[in-house]
Amino acid sequence: PAAGFVNVGAAALIGMIGAAVSALTQLLMSAYMTNVADDTLDVFACHGMGGTTGMLLTSLFQSEEAGAHIDGAFYGKPIELGKCLAVMCALIVWYLLATYALCWFTNLFISFRASEEHELQGLDHSRHHEAAHVNPFVRAYSKLHGKAASPRRVPAADLIAAGVIEADSRMDA
Repeated sequence: PAAGFVNVGAAALIGMIGAAVSALTQLLMSAYMTNVADDTLDVFACHGMGGTTGMLLTSLFQSEEAGAHIDGAFYGKPIELGKCLAVMCALIVWYLLATYALCWFTNLFISFRASEEHELQGLDHSRHHEAAHVNPFVRAYSKLHGKAASPRRVPAADLIAAGVIEADSRMDA
């Protein structure tokens, strides 16, 4: 929505900064939060952080010349950033409470969490009886260690030990 309220240069800048924030969030989550958050499709990184960044930057760059109803902080109306921050905080609280309530209610009837056995088999196979996205590296790691693994976190040494890949002579150097 920012494109309708900011000029072309600001739109490009907002897009680049939003993409960088999303990518950084995804990297940090995959490095430090694999046991805390199960966000396979990186929805939080892309939509949560990217959207929040876009929202804040729009309040800085919006201008009446570009189609906004009021100028933003960089055009003489710094109160717009304060309003944006207040709305953003209220939305975060609302989303957290609404999501918790919906998850709590849904969990009364069905479980959100797949069993470890289903994770080891792969959810495509165990839940849907399909063989989509078969990843031999993840499957080998899971068989070797008896637990599910993220495709981003399979060490090469484990893949060699499982016979999925062969050791390269360059690895000894």
